[in-house]
Amino acid sequence: CSYVHNGGIAVSLSKAAIAGGLGANIDTRSILSDRNHTYEELLYSETPGRFVVTIDPKDRERFEQIIQSVPYGMIGSVTDKYLYATKLDGAQELACLDKVKEAYQRPLRFGLDVKVN
Repeated sequence: CSYVHNGGIAVSLSKAAIAGGLGANIDTRSILSDRNHTYEELLYSETPGRFVVTIDPKDRERFEQIIQSVPYGMIGSVTDKYLYATKLDGAQELACLDKVKEAYQRPLRFGLDVKVN
C-alpha cells in the first residue's frame, strides 16, 4: 500500500513497480472520481486521501470484504516489466520499466561523475 502524493497515481505506481521489479496495467476509466477529468488529471492529480494497494488475486475477495465501507475501485493488475495505461478513449500507452527507472534515478546521480582535484 502506498499513498498517492507528488505526481499522482502514475508516480505512485511507477515507484511501486520499480521497487518490486514488476510492471502494471491500469485502466484510467476505472479510477473513481466525483467529476469528469482528463486522462492526465486522472494519472497525475495529487488528490489527498488516495492509496494504491496491490494484493494477490487469491486475496481479492477477502480484501473487498475488509474494505467494503470505503470507496475503492480496481484500476489494474501487476504485469511484466512494462507499465501500460489505457486512456479514456481506449488507446493504450506503454512505458518500459527500465526506462522509467533510469529517468527516475538520473537526477539522483547528478554530479557523481564529476572528478574533483
